[in-house]
Amino acid sequence: MTMEKKREKPSHIQQIAAQRVTMTTFLLMLALTTFTIFFVPNGDKTPLDNYMMPLVALSAGFSYILARRGRHIPGIYILLGCIALVSLAYPLAIKNIGWQTAFGMLLITTGVATNTLPQRTSGRISVAAFLFTFVIILIEIFAPGMDEVPITTSSIIVTVVLGVIYLGFIFYRFSQFELRTKLIIFFVAISIFSVGSVAAVTNILTRDEITQQVGRNQQTLADRLAFETGTELESQIENLQAVASQLETSAEDASNSYTGTEDEILIRILALDQEWRTGPDQGALILKVLNNAIADDLREFQRRFPNHTDIFLTDRYGANIAATDQIPDYYHGGEDWWRTAYNQGRGRVYISQPEFNQTSQSFGILMAVPIISNGNVVGVLRTTYSVSTILENLQTSETSGVFDIDLRISFNSYINGDAIDPEEIPGLNSVSGKYGEIIYKGEPSLVSQYRVFSSADSLAQNSVSLLNWNIIVKQDLDDALQPVQQQTRTITVLAMVIMLLAGLGGYAASIRLAEPIITLTGIAGKIAEGDLSIQARVQSQDEIGELANSFNRMTGQLRDTLSGLERRVAERTADLDTARLISERRAQELQSISEISRTISTEQRLDILLPLVTRLVSERFDYYHAGIFFVDDSRQFATLQAANSDGGRQMLARGHRLDIGKGLVGTVAQSGKPRIALDVGSDAIFFDNPDLP
Repeated sequence: MTMEKKREKPSHIQQIAAQRVTMTTFLLMLALTTFTIFFVPNGDKTPLDNYMMPLVALSAGFSYILARRGRHIPGIYILLGCIALVSLAYPLAIKNIGWQTAFGMLLITTGVATNTLPQRTSGRISVAAFLFTFVIILIEIFAPGMDEVPITTSSIIVTVVLGVIYLGFIFYRFSQFELRTKLIIFFVAISIFSVGSVAAVTNILTRDEITQQVGRNQQTLADRLAFETGTELESQIENLQAVASQLETSAEDASNSYTGTEDEILIRILALDQEWRTGPDQGALILKVLNNAIADDLREFQRRFPNHTDIFLTDRYGANIAATDQIPDYYHGGEDWWRTAYNQGRGRVYISQPEFNQTSQSFGILMAVPIISNGNVVGVLRTTYSVSTILENLQTSETSGVFDIDLRISFNSYINGDAIDPEEIPGLNSVSGKYGEIIYKGEPSLVSQYRVFSSADSLAQNSVSLLNWNIIVKQDLDDALQPVQQQTRTITVLAMVIMLLAGLGGYAASIRLAEPIITLTGIAGKIAEGDLSIQARVQSQDEIGELANSFNRMTGQLRDTLSGLERRVAERTADLDTARLISERRAQELQSISEISRTISTEQRLDILLPLVTRLVSERFDYYHAGIFFVDDSRQFATLQAANSDGGRQMLARGHRLDIGKGLVGTVAQSGKPRIALDVGSDAIFFDNPDLP
């Protein structure tokens, strides 16, 4: 009855544990479902959350009902099956959550099975969960997924923590596992550590190498594009200088046509500027500037280079000489670009930052070159150059679809006017003149940045350099490291295959190694039950074979010892029986003596007392003959006084007496000591009596 209760107790405990596990899971998933559906915005949860969490909650509730009805094992099967289904669905639908899902499923399944199911069943489910983890990881690696969540530091930490918890669980219960399971765990752990270490180091080295290679390629591209952009600006400046060289005489003649002092000249120019701005569109002054030979030459230049607009020529004072189109002002001597290009009569190439052109509704660059005659600036030629050409040059067929190219024209803006995210500016500054991994436009990216420059011997070199433009070449980090990801997939699959083979090898080796020990354990159990005839079979000459020999020697010694103990016990039992019989007989004799003593104590007459004693002694002690001798006064003879046997009565009739010192009776009478003749035939003191048998 006690053994049956002991067997029933673990099942009862498992049933209670199953009820607790299923109820806890139900309440937890119900709370998570409510919170997710009603309080978490759709943008912050995955498409499956609204469906999978209620499914787990329902399965946990149904499993609890079964556990309450005494069917906890089917209930746990349903709960674990639902968890496996959900764990499979998440990586199929969503990218980058497979690893934490796999480890979470493994930890939950192993923990629930171990605490609620029989040991053999929980072991099988734990192995199945471990294999299912491989399936989930393979899905994570190869399945594209309908949606994707970014890999964050928190997700990596969660994955590592789940893995550590699972290892801790294994170590905690390691002593409770069978030897075969321990060997399998050992083989798999060694394979995971060795293969995982090699895979991790290989991935790190490969990633660094590919990152450096891609980064160098990007840096080379950024350098080339920076030079090409600078060369483009340089080329346009050279085109303007070529036109300016043809306008040298015209500009000098216009500059020399003024009379009076410079102040008087400036006053007349400002008056013309007022007339230009307030007069009619077809005023004489405007038509004079638009309709002349120089203006025609400028329009010809514009026709050949359509990216140039609003081209006009000023004299040395900043007044318009000719223009392709009507422009807002007549006088430009007070404007920054003109003063920079004039450079106090020494001349300098001017290139502005992009400005929005209301006429063309696009961004343009102001370019101005001085017209120099005899070492003096006699005029300035200015144009507006469309940045669309620069942008088109950056987006070539060579780079489109592979890299994103941006032109940074200031600390916080691009050439198209878009602002740079202030949080990304430090990252951009850190990759100036090199490449690096930064967050760019909200994505992890491999970015190279190089400052725009032109030829060293170019007249536009300083102007281009002062622009402080930077070419930014960006590639999405996942795209840049695509070869690494492919290799990671290959290495991961190979590692999983090796681990699976190691598990199978561990299983085969565990059978090979554990079977003799398990056999010896069974033999030891039979020996403990008392079967000493069993012998261990020696299958090898190693330590296990030596252990089998030791078991056989021990069994032989136990048999010998037990046989000796049985023999000694039998002898001791016989001695005890003999002693018991002697004790019983002695007790009977003492009782008889006591009864005889009580009887004779009441009789005073010797002629009655002595025959009575011999009779009672003969009867009580089963003696054939009992006789009483008295020693006479001379102490020479012992005379028979009473006897119970026929021969004794005959001896009494003839007055039988024995000499003192002769025969058994005579010797006792002389010595006063009792004597027993064990063998009356060989005892030298025995005296043959014809009246006795």
